[in-house]
Amino acid sequence: MNTLNKRPAKEETGGIDGAEPVSSADVSVPRRRQQDNIFASMNPEQDLFDGYDDEGFSNEELLERLIERMKTCYDWRNDPSQLCFMNDNQKIPAGYTYLAQLAAHDLLQNLAPLPRVDDRPGSFARDFRSSRLLLDTVYGGGPETHPSLYAIEGSPNNQRCRFRLGQIRPATPPVSPHRYPRPGAPALDIPRAACPFLNDSPGPGAPDVLIADPRNDDHVIISQMTALFHRFHNAVYDRLAREFEPSNDSEVYRLFLASRRVVTHTYRAIVKHDLLERLLDRRIYDYYLKAEHPQDFLSQVDSGLVPLEFSHAAYRIGHVMIRFGYRINDQLNFVASIKQVLDQSSSRRPDKMPLADDWVVDWAHFFELDSAKRPNLSRRIEPYIRGDLSGASHFKVSGRPGQGLFFRDLLRGAKSGLLTVDALIAKVNGSPLDGLHDSEITKDAEKRRAALETWLTDPAAGVFQTGKSDTSIITRHPPLFLYLLFEAAHDAKGEHYGVLGSTILAEVFFSALAMTEHRVEGAEKIDDLLDIVFNDERPQKMPELFGHLRKLLSQPL
Repeated sequence: MNTLNKRPAKEETGGIDGAEPVSSADVSVPRRRQQDNIFASMNPEQDLFDGYDDEGFSNEELLERLIERMKTCYDWRNDPSQLCFMNDNQKIPAGYTYLAQLAAHDLLQNLAPLPRVDDRPGSFARDFRSSRLLLDTVYGGGPETHPSLYAIEGSPNNQRCRFRLGQIRPATPPVSPHRYPRPGAPALDIPRAACPFLNDSPGPGAPDVLIADPRNDDHVIISQMTALFHRFHNAVYDRLAREFEPSNDSEVYRLFLASRRVVTHTYRAIVKHDLLERLLDRRIYDYYLKAEHPQDFLSQVDSGLVPLEFSHAAYRIGHVMIRFGYRINDQLNFVASIKQVLDQSSSRRPDKMPLADDWVVDWAHFFELDSAKRPNLSRRIEPYIRGDLSGASHFKVSGRPGQGLFFRDLLRGAKSGLLTVDALIAKVNGSPLDGLHDSEITKDAEKRRAALETWLTDPAAGVFQTGKSDTSIITRHPPLFLYLLFEAAHDAKGEHYGVLGSTILAEVFFSALAMTEHRVEGAEKIDDLLDIVFNDERPQKMPELFGHLRKLLSQPL
């Protein structure tokens, strides 16, 4: 089946309290569960985590024990002198972790909350985003549909065409109870507000964000990246306005659309030629880069919806790439912990907002922009999860005290009826991709299980033992999220995804790019617009984008 020949799914709307909406895809082609996922319910009417085997442990307890195993280092170094938390990935600066998060928001929009332990598979919703990799996560529906995102300024009839930005406040006293910015303070953040004239009393700070996707204020790094794209759009609009001098509302709006095409084209080029090149196995990446269309080996029967194997397993790997702490800039005199990074948001700590000037991200600490500064690096991709995100401090699971984000990742995959690792690998080995790799754990099921068992029963962890039934269950039916972490560590030293993970990502990303190519790369006069903005030097890498932004803004970033 060719992905390009399929109609995109109609835009769907969620039900009350996150109930799963019904779409034609859901009705006509229900996903299989029983034969695909040993951790999923054998009976849709049963609780997912009723007991599984004769030794008395439930699937839920098995997942918890697996989490405990993953808190012990993955020993790919074969060097006892190396500390396990010193696992910087020299190939992927930390900024790409958050560019990948922005791209995830641009691919997926799930209106349901993360599942509780007692949720049934049908009680949480599928993906709702129908326009993929078009920066909908930044632009929303545009100024006509989401006017609150856009500034009222100086154009005919106050036509909105530039993004709003938020002023930053001084970190040092004097600070008022409401922490207001000084008049004329730089606008380097997403727009934040405490809306007056409403029936609720938000208290001090700025609890509301005027952005298209509230997930883009999950923490300070993603909100600053969103502000970066706001500034990029505004700079492109200003450059094109100088060139075309719009004189009426219609011309202003057409110029907004042209600016969006330029920004979106650039973003897609960076995703394709920078982000994916770093994340994927090189041979898999080269194959999809040159292919006329994706192979659709995942058999996306859901009318264009992103496969669950991507949304509930493969792309969750980004959580492992998160560092335990970040150097945000040169002004903040400490390495910020994950808790501190998360707390710099309107949803978690509105009393800290507007953003203080010592929390404005210096992107030279996240991308290779300045030879004098060594950027934060992402963590290697491996089944090692110790750190703030592994506990319940920030991402609690109802009914499971002490379990955090990674347990949720495993739990969500277990409840979703994902295809098994063996089934997915059989698809790879039966496709042209088979000749592109030399991974023994992909080619040989017995070697795959033996390698998993060696890792699982590591005496240093002391969780699983050779020959036990729980060990056998996991080695023969590993959760996909776990296996993709293990594969990346085993075959790639954690520097990028392995064969299966790379294939899933390539299928989804290149399919999305191909299905919307006519709207961006094939748009009328796009080449002329790009030449005006970039002078025949179109950026395809993040450092190149920053170089152009400095020129467009005539100021440092």
